[in-house]
Amino acid sequence: MKFISWSVNGLKSAINHGFVEDFKRQDADFFCLQCTRLDKGEEPIQIPDYGGL
Repeated sequence: MKFISWSVNGLKSAINHGFVEDFKRQDADFFCLQCTRLDKGEEPIQIPDYGGL
């Protein structure tokens, strides 16, 4: 079982720097994110097989 905890320090910025590709490559069973900071009205990202973030 693979468990990853990642402080992304701003989800929008992380996405712009390849977060989704890194996320998929890790292939973790559990993936916890800290410091995701989305602005009001921004939609969380969707990654198949993991649900919404």
